[in-house]
Amino acid sequence: SDKCLILKGRLPKDQYLSELRKSKVALSPFGQGEICYRDFELMQFGSLMIKPDMSLINTYPNPYIKNETYVSVKHDWSDLNATIENVLDNYKDYHYIIDRFREEFKIGYTVQNMCLHWYNIFSNLNEVSHEE
Repeated sequence: SDKCLILKGRLPKDQYLSELRKSKVALSPFGQGEICYRDFELMQFGSLMIKPDMSLINTYPNPYIKNETYVSVKHDWSDLNATIENVLDNYKDYHYIIDRFREEFKIGYTVQNMCLHWYNIFSNLNEVSHEE
């Protein structure tokens, strides 16, 4: 369309990162799992993430808040075109989502938070003895 340039296919890593730095919006489909390094690249470079609904995903920390930290689309992508049109037509109304994803990431992925999370997992295993 005349509204945007759509890149698809595989790019060399340097070119991919260069294009991502210039992108306002990017898709993040599920890959070998629902959570992908691409999600965090988009956050790092300030691109608005459009991703299939993550509300059924149980992960910790969970920075995925539907339509607050990413723009949600249906798993079959049937609403993708309408979603992209709406985002492009109203981009300034979605900019807060980029900042919110970064904020959720900063809160959830602190060293203390991650260490405490793993400590709680291991300390609650039956095979682990608690020594004082």
